[in-house]
Amino acid sequence: MRTRNTTMTDENNAHKQPSKKRWLSLQRIGVVAMLLTSSYLAIRLSDQLAGLMKIHQISGYIQQIYLAEYPEKLLLLDGASRADVGTILRYIRDELNRPISDLKAIVVTHMHPDHAGAAHRLKKLTGAKIVSRSHHKAWYSGADGILMHLTDLFLARYMANRMGKPKRNLWYQRKLKVDHAVTEGDPVPMFEDWQVIDTPGHTDRDISVYNAKHSTVYVADLMVEVKST
Repeated sequence: MRTRNTTMTDENNAHKQPSKKRWLSLQRIGVVAMLLTSSYLAIRLSDQLAGLMKIHQISGYIQQIYLAEYPEKLLLLDGASRADVGTILRYIRDELNRPISDLKAIVVTHMHPDHAGAAHRLKKLTGAKIVSRSHHKAWYSGADGILMHLTDLFLARYMANRMGKPKRNLWYQRKLKVDHAVTEGDPVPMFEDWQVIDTPGHTDRDISVYNAKHSTVYVADLMVEVKST
């Protein structure tokens, strides 16, 4: 440990000018401030080079909706429910002040009503392409598929009722008309900074999408809030 004797002269001089230790501290603060400013500018520059991608969270009918915005295009990170079509289109027009034709791709992570229900209608209205998992067999195929589809629609309506939501039309086609079938490791078409990850479990063909550039992953139905009784 270093020690220093303090004299009256030192004390008098201290009132006249900053001590060497204090001056060094101020200098360090200046260097840190400069580094922080440089880091901020570097981050801003990095964002510009990355295309200024921003993710918007929208409150949907029975689930949250995530929309990735780029300067020249939009990516819907899941197909939402049929009741969300108007909500999504209004958000694009009114909140983002963009034409709905800027929506270029809709990722459908799986076929449940709150993740695929709006896909076909949005495609028809905006021209967006549907991106989903490649599979040899439709999720709701066969007689048991018809029953499962009706059951999932009933459960979606039950969830809406539990959440106090007004009744809305949730009906959607059992078979998804996919424009771009993808699998593990594929980039999302037109949005190559997003990569497809196979995450079966919730269904046997769930996918998630990962953006390494922004350290962001979208996983559908990862967390579900259940109202206590």
